[in-house]
Amino acid sequence: MDIIAVKQIDPLIISDYDVKNELLALDVSKCAGPDGVHPKIVRILAGNDNFVSAVTALYRSISDVRQFPETWKRAIIIALHKMGAFSDAGNY
Repeated sequence: MDIIAVKQIDPLIISDYDVKNELLALDVSKCAGPDGVHPKIVRILAGNDNFVSAVTALYRSISDVRQFPETWKRAIIIALHKMGAFSDAGNY
């Protein structure tokens, strides 16, 4: 896993409560990301305190070392045609 250095991040206060609330607020109508994990699964796992604690520990570790994993900067983007001419970029 490649890790890139970030110039400066202010210290963050990350609590299990906040992480759980963010996980429960995930939009389950979205598709899975590059990791292949669907938001619905993560939302279900948010009910498990051990899972929330592990995610919180991960975020705290990232905050402590002040580096984000390079893979977190990846996304799958697919242009979906809405209507009108296919040649007009505004129709996607």
